[in-house]
Amino acid sequence: MPARGQSKRRRRNHPAQTARRRALASDDRAMRLTLMLDGVLLLTMLVYIRCLGNGFVFDDHEMIVINRYVGQWSFLWKSLVNDSWWFRDPLHLPQSSYYRPLQDIWLGIHYQLFGLVPGGWHATMIALHLAAVWMTFKIVSRMSGDWRTAILAAGLFGLLPVHAEAVVWPTAIPLPLSAVLELAAFYLFIARRDAARASGYWAGAMALYAGALFSHESAVVFPAIVAAYVFLIEAPAHPGGEPRPDTSAARARSSLIAAAPFAAETLAYLIVRYLVLGFINRRNPVNHATIAQVLMTIPPALAIDLGLLAMPWFAGPSHRLTMVTGPSSIEFWLGVLVLAIAAGGFFWLVRIDPRRRLYLFCAAWIAIAIAPMMNLGGLFQQGLIQDRYLYMASFGWCLMAADVAVRYAGRSTPARRVVLGVSCALALSYAAALWHVQGFWHDEVALFSRCIEEFPESAIWHNRLGMALQERGELVPAERELSASMRLDPEDGATLYDLGLLHARLGRLSQAASEVADGLKLVPHAPAMAYVSLAQIYQSAGDRAQGEATLKYAESLPGGAEAVGLGQADTRIEQGDNAGAEQILRGLAARFPGDQTVWATLGTALFAQNRNDDALDAFGRSLSLAPDDPQVRLYAARTLHKLGRNGEAFEQCRLALSVDPGNAAARALMSEIANNAGK
Repeated sequence: MPARGQSKRRRRNHPAQTARRRALASDDRAMRLTLMLDGVLLLTMLVYIRCLGNGFVFDDHEMIVINRYVGQWSFLWKSLVNDSWWFRDPLHLPQSSYYRPLQDIWLGIHYQLFGLVPGGWHATMIALHLAAVWMTFKIVSRMSGDWRTAILAAGLFGLLPVHAEAVVWPTAIPLPLSAVLELAAFYLFIARRDAARASGYWAGAMALYAGALFSHESAVVFPAIVAAYVFLIEAPAHPGGEPRPDTSAARARSSLIAAAPFAAETLAYLIVRYLVLGFINRRNPVNHATIAQVLMTIPPALAIDLGLLAMPWFAGPSHRLTMVTGPSSIEFWLGVLVLAIAAGGFFWLVRIDPRRRLYLFCAAWIAIAIAPMMNLGGLFQQGLIQDRYLYMASFGWCLMAADVAVRYAGRSTPARRVVLGVSCALALSYAAALWHVQGFWHDEVALFSRCIEEFPESAIWHNRLGMALQERGELVPAERELSASMRLDPEDGATLYDLGLLHARLGRLSQAASEVADGLKLVPHAPAMAYVSLAQIYQSAGDRAQGEATLKYAESLPGGAEAVGLGQADTRIEQGDNAGAEQILRGLAARFPGDQTVWATLGTALFAQNRNDDALDAFGRSLSLAPDDPQVRLYAARTLHKLGRNGEAFEQCRLALSVDPGNAAARALMSEIANNAGK
């Protein structure tokens, strides 16, 4: 038996030992939590790695690849004072209904960092999504007070297949960027009460919200999310922090006071938007649906959106929904029925639930975040449902699903095992679906083929597939798709123009001239180069008088002198008159020294004359203006190979392939250089 003094000593040490054990246990829990969160982030990153091999698709080409302004530093500040598509035709503004300056600034900075190498663009999109996953964990952890709910919600958000479009498509950046900034602003807002200096949290939340507004216009509903949180979740308090009676009136007052600063910021944004665009909102010029048709289409649109959240395995780049044309439409009544069942079932389930305020807030978050996407009149009619529109709304869904699952798991050990099994199965199925869906955005043929599978009546998807096939040199399938697009939308002048150019490549010149001319009549503010192409078709068909008249008209348009000169030079090169082409191009280079196309075309004319050193100099000037143009790098490689500088030629081919991995000509030249070196 121990001595009495020893027993007392052990008892006196017991509280300190207990505190140390608690501290160690707390540190151990924190480490396990960090490891679990790191695991969620790592799994999300690994699943998204597939998109690093994807190229540029759809709007990426116009906004990044052929955007001649994106590489200029002035592009950044010009994007602050113009609409998001101003670069398409700076002389006819606005070019769109979108004012998203941070989108264009993001594109401009990324061009400076990565040029036209898609991998870098995709990597930063993944990083942005990981930031959203992390913010989901932080917000849910604070709101639920349960780390298991936070981990599960973060995992759901990270792997939700409907997020693929927003993450793997570079020009989809406005929605995830806006969502991350809104999530960060919301976190600072809900954390302000526990902060020693709440003013700093308020300032941070306001600054982040400003960034969200200038990323995507859907952020205008953020004050409503703040109001819903204060009304449903946060206990009312006086400005000094003292609690006040918890009544609906007190909560309503508190919610209005809390949302007011963000609402004022929204008003300031709308004023700036009006000053830049000249309007707050307007209809999509190719969407001719009436207000009644738009209103009747909202129920089926909402039903499909909710279905995609509940069953995200159906994620993809296109979902079939056409405008409802009358109240007798089955789509309208089916949408109303689905919404009624969903709303009725939800309110019946939560009516006496002790966590009903949280679930009502989650439902409010989803509804508020989706609401701006119901501006169906502002969308083109073949794209009423897009997965990326659900990026912000899905946070509410993930929070609610995670909380329900964790509460059920707390009932018993068998329930915990069921939740663990279901969670693992969902994670695997989500990851597999997400991996698969990313392949739809690998290239344009894959993308638009899938779009047509889902929405065969869509004229725009047939048009885009036809253009993608034409780019590959598959002219007969391309003609089939463009013709299908014209049958679906006979008034689409751009498609008729594209079809005419394709028929010119197939040698059907008379038909081509008629189609291109008719197409241009339907296209407002067609660029000068489009008329130059028409003039070249007339001349190839033997109608020189019509060709000259068209060139004269093209020259009268903005940028016409440059476009006509390039067109004439191209014609001389095709006819073998490279010296004549050089004379024209020298004059253009003197007048437009910043046009990389002029220098590249001059290089081809000099190369054809065997003036290889001069040609190399011209290609170098072109690459100094557009360093990532794969075609010019290929021209430079051929010139270097001809000069016997095979090491440099091989490097130029490698650089061309880093931008355009499918460049067969560059691969063939590399093989030729390697074979010669082996001999």
